[in-house]
Amino acid sequence: MANNIGFSSALKITDLNDFITPSQTKNMSETNDKSDKQKIRESAEESLKQLTEELERLSSGDAMPGPDGQPLRDRWTEDNWEQEMAKHPFFNTNPNVGYESSPLVDALRDLKYDKEFNSKEELVNSYREDGNENFRRKKYLWAVESYSEAIKVDSEDNALMSIVYNNRSSAHYYLQNYRSSANDAIKAYELDSNNQKALIRIVLCYFELKEYSKCLEICRNNSHLKLDLLSDYEKKASIEVKIKERNERKDKTETLKRKQIEDKIQSVVNERGVKFMGSLFDSIHPAADGKHVTLDESGGLVWPVLLLYPEYGESDFIEMFAENHTFIQHLNVMFAEFADWDTKRKYKPNDIIACIKPIEKSKEKKNVKTTVEISLGDCLACSGCITSAETVLIEQQSHEELYRIIDFNKKNPNKKRTIVVSMSLQSMASIAAKYRLSVESAAQKMSSFFHSLGVDYIFDTSLAQHFSLIESQKEFMDRFEKKQFPVLSSVCPGFVCYAEKTHGELVVPLLSRVKSGQQIMGLLVQQFLKDKKLTTSDVFHITLMPCYDKKLEATRSGSEFCDLSDDHKKEVDIVLTPIELEVMLNKESVVLSELSDRPLDSITEDSNDPHITSHLGSGSGGYVENVFRFMAAKYFDSYYKAGQQLEYKVLRNKDFIDLTLEDESGNKLLSFAIINGFRNIQTLVQRIKRKTCHYQYVEVMACPSGCLNGGAQVRPESVDEPLLERVEELYKSIPITSLPVDSQHKLVIDLYDKHFPNEDNAKLYAVFKAVPKTKNLINVNW
Repeated sequence: MANNIGFSSALKITDLNDFITPSQTKNMSETNDKSDKQKIRESAEESLKQLTEELERLSSGDAMPGPDGQPLRDRWTEDNWEQEMAKHPFFNTNPNVGYESSPLVDALRDLKYDKEFNSKEELVNSYREDGNENFRRKKYLWAVESYSEAIKVDSEDNALMSIVYNNRSSAHYYLQNYRSSANDAIKAYELDSNNQKALIRIVLCYFELKEYSKCLEICRNNSHLKLDLLSDYEKKASIEVKIKERNERKDKTETLKRKQIEDKIQSVVNERGVKFMGSLFDSIHPAADGKHVTLDESGGLVWPVLLLYPEYGESDFIEMFAENHTFIQHLNVMFAEFADWDTKRKYKPNDIIACIKPIEKSKEKKNVKTTVEISLGDCLACSGCITSAETVLIEQQSHEELYRIIDFNKKNPNKKRTIVVSMSLQSMASIAAKYRLSVESAAQKMSSFFHSLGVDYIFDTSLAQHFSLIESQKEFMDRFEKKQFPVLSSVCPGFVCYAEKTHGELVVPLLSRVKSGQQIMGLLVQQFLKDKKLTTSDVFHITLMPCYDKKLEATRSGSEFCDLSDDHKKEVDIVLTPIELEVMLNKESVVLSELSDRPLDSITEDSNDPHITSHLGSGSGGYVENVFRFMAAKYFDSYYKAGQQLEYKVLRNKDFIDLTLEDESGNKLLSFAIINGFRNIQTLVQRIKRKTCHYQYVEVMACPSGCLNGGAQVRPESVDEPLLERVEELYKSIPITSLPVDSQHKLVIDLYDKHFPNEDNAKLYAVFKAVPKTKNLINVNW
């Protein structure tokens, strides 16, 4: 192509196909009059003829100057001809909302998709071409939609439909919807066994899904095809299968050893006559992950102890509490000085009374006030007394509080409070795995259940998570330029408590101050209902979260805002969990899978997509991936291609994952990590202490496997049930949002202007404080 471009008259009407989006395809009007259609065709030919003559004139040496004085022929260059051509209404491809296309173009689109004038095969090819163009432009969600329309045509041409299914499989693959991609590829291969691309896609998907045995089986069964890629993946899958088998043998040995130890501990506990509710070896609290009763060298029982102060949203955890220790002894030391959070000075050693409810009736006189020393062994042998503080936590942060509000609304219709439920994607995936539903279906059935109880609005927390990710990008960019590393994500309340109490001055300054999606959702809900002329006192906001510690996050200081009346209002009133939701379903005698679907409500009018969407990255919110991609694109675009697959490296274990960006010499430009579980967190803290931590940003979660394995997720019915694997698979199946995680994008700017004007940005940030240590008889660890 020379400096100027000449156009021949060979342009076709079908050249317009590349500029039709799926949404435009679906909204096409129908034209039934054949004579009208003939007129449209003639008009189209005339329009194309005129356009061709115009383009020929522009490319000739006799072109007249434009309005700006520049010769028109010089404006059509090799670099800008597409943009100049797009200015013509016939070729305008602007997909923006509110854009009105040419009536002629609309008519041509009608002709293209009219079932009366097109065979099934022609319709399939039209939709397929749209999908191919969207795929080429990396608009993978649009591509999936176009291919889906082609599949709905239901052509009997198996070879053609095999191509369409495989094309949709490719689009799903680039969206990282590997299960959907695999299903489409399998269908494509069933339709045409000669479709080697479909066979290869099946292998790639199974490998990404870590179903290495299936991957290996397919490679071996088709080795006669002599395909290099199949040969490569046969080797890779073979290695992974051996690793998996080795790990399974190792796990089996470790399980046997652990059982022997647990049997011995159980025997000692039985000998002591201790009555213990629940399991001796599992913890429902992430802070106590991996901690359970053990035996010391002399055969005595050593227990982990969790102390709760729910009225302050505070707690303490004692890792090793021997059975011959006394509570009074420890409490005297713990409260020798007032804790910062004890603003009312309630916890004073002389005012603390330890009590016990004995199993057997005592012959001594009752209600005798005396100082009693209670050992941990005595307390565990108790038949179950409960402190007033624990009662407060149970009553204020449970499903019973929701029922109380619902009952209040029924009895006081004139004082009715608007009830809102915001559901996290992790909780949805847990419920979906339990009832073997898709995440979308599970969410809509949960929405139906809550609505039947009297809940007014049911949202998902995706938009709140979007704000949290964007603010995390902004914050890290600021710290990156100041070289303040590492930045530790702070959306896990278990980790935050651990940091504040155990490693205050060392770790707290490193915490990201960006609020979690749960707390930001509280702000969005208040804004949403404010637009509906409701005051904050009229709103009761509930979140459904995968972790019990989210209850503490909702009650901690700083998790509230002031309304117009200067009243302080919590961003979240109560937090429910999937386990509690199961209790509610049982109470109502409801089988979730049998409920009808009710679409979730939309938190913003800017979104017209009713479907649930997620973000790239881990099941804990994707902080590492989204901050990494943002920084790589902004500062190191010569070493990073937008949208490229990121290579995570498993280091110490599956919960210690490394992500780096290197230059051509191997120098690390970005160094990020995902660290889950307190054992790995302790390793991270030790590296920070020794100043050997090279990470710039770390996504930290207290629970092993992150939020998808939260302590309040639905429990498997048996030890062998692969419930977590199903939860992870379902979470990955959630489509990725099309809304860019980019603060400079127009749609995002509009969302900020609506929900968080500049003066309100401070609402998106939290404050963390180190809690001074008090000397104790034992080490206090979370």
